[in-house]
Amino acid sequence: MSNISLDINGLYKAYKKNIIFTDANMSVKGGDCIALVGENGCGKSTLINIIANIIKLDKGTITFKIDDEEIPMNKAWEYVSYVPQHNSLIDTLSAYDNLLFWYQGDRKKLNQDIKEGFIKELGIDQYINKRVNRMSGGMQKRVSIACALANNPRILLLDEANASLDIVCKLQIQKMLQKYAAMGNIVIHSTHEEGDIGVCNKIFYIADQKITEVPMTSLKDIFKDKL
Repeated sequence: MSNISLDINGLYKAYKKNIIFTDANMSVKGGDCIALVGENGCGKSTLINIIANIIKLDKGTITFKIDDEEIPMNKAWEYVSYVPQHNSLIDTLSAYDNLLFWYQGDRKKLNQDIKEGFIKELGIDQYINKRVNRMSGGMQKRVSIACALANNPRILLLDEANASLDIVCKLQIQKMLQKYAAMGNIVIHSTHEEGDIGVCNKIFYIADQKITEVPMTSLKDIFKDKL
């Protein structure tokens, strides 16, 4: 698989007088499974939305490369998928029909992934024909992640994917994220979960309008000055 990298330099973002980032920097590469940590309101979701091209940065640059060749910004987002914190599925449709939409009608590929791909690994095959509005929150989250993986993105962004889920669901998602990064992709996960950090190889701490890579450690150690 081709090598990829993502570099953010000199990021500045503000909402009127509320400054979120000032000259913030971050560099990651294929194989990285990243945990974004920080207090509520620090800018984790803003950063994910900027990378997903949902929110525009005010100043700075984002550079995405494949095998050291820079991909133009208007094409880079074709390689990115985003799983928001809240359910974005079509409630009245089944898991299968929601997935079919993201698979662009390719039933052959979808059916193959149900049998032996990430859809099966996430346990969705067990309720593939169930309507979304009859699913638990954990079921819905797994389907949302599977939809995001439909186009085989090189960068997978997740905003608190494991919030309020049961332990089995959390462990399944954590295992999947670790495996997806190991395939040479980039996973960036905004999280408050200690278990999520355990499957990551890098932690970026957002505070004081900066993004800082910190040693792999516990949340208690990262926030010891706050306790």
